[in-house]
Amino acid sequence: MKRKKAFTLIELLVVIAVIATLIGVLVPALRKAKDMGRRIVCLSTIKSYALANIMYAEQNNGLAVPFSQESSDPAHVGPFGYWDERWPENMEYRNYLSLSARVEITDHGWEDPFLSPEELMCPAQRYPKTPQDLQEVYNLFGWRIRFSYALNTELWAAGSANDLTVWYPSDRKYRGHKLTNMKNPSGKLMFVDSNSYQTRYERATYYRYWDEYGDTLVLENEFQVAYRHSEGSSVAFFDGHVEYYTKEKIFNEDNPVPLSNVRGRYPEPLWDVE
Repeated sequence: MKRKKAFTLIELLVVIAVIATLIGVLVPALRKAKDMGRRIVCLSTIKSYALANIMYAEQNNGLAVPFSQESSDPAHVGPFGYWDERWPENMEYRNYLSLSARVEITDHGWEDPFLSPEELMCPAQRYPKTPQDLQEVYNLFGWRIRFSYALNTELWAAGSANDLTVWYPSDRKYRGHKLTNMKNPSGKLMFVDSNSYQTRYERATYYRYWDEYGDTLVLENEFQVAYRHSEGSSVAFFDGHVEYYTKEKIFNEDNPVPLSNVRGRYPEPLWDVE
């Protein structure tokens, strides 16, 4: 009987080494391809927000959807008293996003509009999915929120880091932009990857927020810009187009934000709309 030839130990080790080498080469490439796929989906999703704004402006004399405006609901009251209608609560804008039938507003806009459906979330974001997760967010911030993209509120940024005017603008003033009056709308950031529905230049400081906390919500990093796509973000501009920007392109380290005066800096062409 002819004896079958078996692999020697050296041959087996060589095969294992070759396989390990191939895995070491392929896994990063596959991870990069997966990240690129998520980035493409994210750019497509954030573009829907920008296009919804274009449609909104066309029906409102060129006015973009405002960050906040006086509510049409006289019962629109929250724990801070009168509560402005924020952009996620704007029913006309929500209709352009096809959101009206997906999120039921039952509390005068206090929480429901800030729970974005999964198809309008960034696929790379770590975000609350369960009631337990949302309860943890509530324990941190006092309300339930699930959002991937923030509106640029830099124009209304307060002079002091402790001045909450930009966060609770209940003076009933319209806070929006008129696209026809805007200089260079193709170069002005409107929406960007974030962990909330609003952000500003101060919160794009990656070494103070993203590099320390990442996409995990903690009290210190609410409203931060999220650099979840290979250390970059999806950006939607006022003219409706979108681009991928690295974090260094979104936040200029040579133009930092003083903690004592968040407006005490040089103008940033990307952020300062007017």
